[in-house]
Amino acid sequence: MPAPANDEDEWDQEWQRHILSAAVERLARAVKPRHFQVFELYVRQQWPVLKVSTELGINPASVYLIGHRLKKQLKAEVEKLPGQLG
Repeated sequence: MPAPANDEDEWDQEWQRHILSAAVERLARAVKPRHFQVFELYVRQQWPVLKVSTELGINPASVYLIGHRLKKQLKAEVEKLPGQLG
């Protein structure tokens, strides 16, 4: 990642990180803990599907489905948060 051109770029990047962090926190509170665990391992930590499936004792298709649905929910949170935060 290139260095920010100025302080405003750095601030924008920090703001985006803040938005993403807040959206992930909201997602964690809104979904079942087990589903968030799948999301954390498969999407955020990028574990292979079979590793997540084996570790959590669930069907690989469920890993794909939960990952897809929660990514979609996270995107929706990220889109609505800036308006709510100012």
